[in-house]
Amino acid sequence: MVPEIINGFYEHGVAPTAALIATSLYIQQLVKLKTLDKQAEMQEKLETERYNKEVELLNKLVDNQSTLVEQLKTLTSNSVTLAELSRNLSNDNHNIMALTNTLITDVKLLAANQNTLMQGFQKVIEQLIAALRD
Repeated sequence: MVPEIINGFYEHGVAPTAALIATSLYIQQLVKLKTLDKQAEMQEKLETERYNKEVELLNKLVDNQSTLVEQLKTLTSNSVTLAELSRNLSNDNHNIMALTNTLITDVKLLAANQNTLMQGFQKVIEQLIAALRD
């Protein structure tokens, strides 16, 4: 191509050859710009796709975190309920132990009274036997 340009320079003069060279350089620059433009478009498309995927992943992450927060609230509520039930059970056990102590005291008193009655009954029987022997 260079020898042809040089030959054109001698045949047609400087102006047409310079115009041809300028036009060639201009076309070459347009091709480069078009190539760069296509590369930029492809890069932009890739970046947009990557951005959309990241946004989608972030949205899923937010949804999962919301679900976890709700589950944590439910767990906390259940823990509070469990603690209240445990406290109520402890109070009930305390009351049962108090009633058991009262029952044991009453049973001891009943046993002592029964023992006293049996001893009195034994004395009466002994007196009755002694009276019948006489």
